[in-house]
Amino acid sequence: MEKAIHLIRNPFDNLVSRFHHEQKEHRKKNSVEWTRRYSNDVIGFRKWCADEDAIYAAEERSVDWTKYGYPEDITKRFEGVSCHGELFRYVQWHAMAARAVEMLDIPVLYVYYEDYSTDLKASTIEMLDFLNLKLSGELPYFDSNKDHSAHFTQ
Repeated sequence: MEKAIHLIRNPFDNLVSRFHHEQKEHRKKNSVEWTRRYSNDVIGFRKWCADEDAIYAAEERSVDWTKYGYPEDITKRFEGVSCHGELFRYVQWHAMAARAVEMLDIPVLYVYYEDYSTDLKASTIEMLDFLNLKLSGELPYFDSNKDHSAHFTQ
C-alpha cells in the first residue's frame, strides 16, 4: 500500500535553513562574490531576503492572483514582510504536497520537524509504525532546537 509522510517545519526555521543551504552551495562553487555579499549571519540573511524580494517583485505584481483564489491586492500585503517570496514558496509547496496525496487518495502522516527535538524516538516510532516497519539499531543524536528569532526581529 502506498503511503506518504508529509514533514512540516516551522516556516521561519525553514527560511533560515534555505539560506544556509544557499550558503553551502555557493561555497562549493567558490562563489566569493555571493558569499561576501551574504555573510553567514543575521545581516547576510536579511540582505538575502531583501534581494530575493526585490528580484521577484515585478513578477509578483504581474501575476493575476485572483485566478489562484487570492485577493487582487495580495501583493500589497507582501510589503514589509521579509522573505515573503520564500514564505510564499513554502506555503505553495505544502499546499501542492497536500493536494497530491489527496488526489492520489493515499494515507498521509503529518510530522512536525520540531517534534524531533522533543522526542526523536517517539517521532521515529510513529513514522515506522505508519509504514509498518520496525526500528533497527540506535537513533543518532539530533538537535533541531535552534533559535532563529533574531533573523526576523530588529
